[in-house]
Amino acid sequence: MKGYLHLLATMLLLSFLAPLKAQVCIPDTMALDSGSIIAPRPYIEGDSTSGIKKAACQGESYELVFTMFIPDVVVNQGFPLALNYAQLNPTTAVKGLPAGLTYTCNPEDCKMLALQYGCVVLSGTIDDTVTVGSYDLTIDLTLGTVLGPIEARVPGPLFPGVYSIEVRETGQCEEVSSIEVEPQVVSKFKLKSNPLTPSSTLTIFADQESRTTITIYDLMGRVTSQRKVQLAAGMNEFPVFNETLAAGTYFIAVGEGKQVVTKKVMVLP
Repeated sequence: MKGYLHLLATMLLLSFLAPLKAQVCIPDTMALDSGSIIAPRPYIEGDSTSGIKKAACQGESYELVFTMFIPDVVVNQGFPLALNYAQLNPTTAVKGLPAGLTYTCNPEDCKMLALQYGCVVLSGTIDDTVTVGSYDLTIDLTLGTVLGPIEARVPGPLFPGVYSIEVRETGQCEEVSSIEVEPQVVSKFKLKSNPLTPSSTLTIFADQESRTTITIYDLMGRVTSQRKVQLAAGMNEFPVFNETLAAGTYFIAVGEGKQVVTKKVMVLP
């Protein structure tokens, strides 16, 4: 009887742990409000919102979550292709990790379907023998397109920038620096037309006089246009285009830091 009860208890415990194992991370959808399809985005000089901000310490536990939203179109060599999925190899996709760290995905097989969210979590305890310094990471992806699979790398040609994890001495991770961002006063913005045409205008409402940034991203998270503008209190109107954009889908983001308002738009030929 005791053996039966022990077996029953074990089965109940495994049934409880199974869903916990299946969901190793939760996509942070709010982290993608800048228009990027991956967060954090690779670091680009001059962009204070990009890059990995969380340092790691020798002999201490570490966890970092990458959130992804897979678009349904990918641009390859200038040509848009319908995208069905993006997939990571469950064991070899993330390269350059400091010793002691591994990764897992949600979904568990690391296959993320188009127009769905997914995430990858780096976790573990940094080995005491890891040398203090900066470690560059890359993430290899297979993109399933209508013309067959395409190999991609983040960072890489489709995702410019750098991913680096800073490893510090034991006990120094409480000193992770934070970037001060000036408070934004943009309350909302709207477009006079969507899909966009060369004559479309952008209306921004501001609570008070200030400066802000208007950024246009393509579906791969690349900046195609960015400019600083001066806002007066109340309604402000600006032309959307300061250069010609190819027809397709884009994201327009107004603001800086964590206070960014983003809209998905179409550009007509």
